[in-house]
Amino acid sequence: MANDGKIYITISDTRNGSGGGVSPDAENKEKKSDLLSDFIKHKFFNFIQSEAKQIASYTIGNIGNFNGNYQVQRDVTAAMNFLNSAINIGMAAGSAAVKYGAGGAIAVLAITTASEGIKFGMETYSDWIQNKRVNRDIYYARQRLGLDGLTNGSRSGTN
Repeated sequence: MANDGKIYITISDTRNGSGGGVSPDAENKEKKSDLLSDFIKHKFFNFIQSEAKQIASYTIGNIGNFNGNYQVQRDVTAAMNFLNSAINIGMAAGSAAVKYGAGGAIAVLAITTASEGIKFGMETYSDWIQNKRVNRDIYYARQRLGLDGLTNGSRSGTN
């Protein structure tokens, strides 16, 4: 297409007649289609992940109801909480390392570990308080019903 004396005609669907082969409109449509496809894939993955977590959480939360072993349910729940805390700490440190380097990773690691430790302490204390409350309620119910015959002599079973 140099100066060879010939006339070249390019047919294009663009308004400026640049003749680049693919019009900017078609390129934009392709990019939008790719973005939409990526968005749908992302949403579908998040949906599957969310449903899997919900099913696992439901199953773990009902171990005691399914087989009557509530201690196993508590142990599995504690292990899952520990695993989630470890994942949170690792992800926070990893993202800080990428963005801020080793110093940022160490700082975020310390802060996140302290936060998870405080959360664990609060949950443990809350469980302890709840256990004390249930035990107190059981004690008072026994007292009201006279079922505490071994310690206070009521309804000892003798006439």
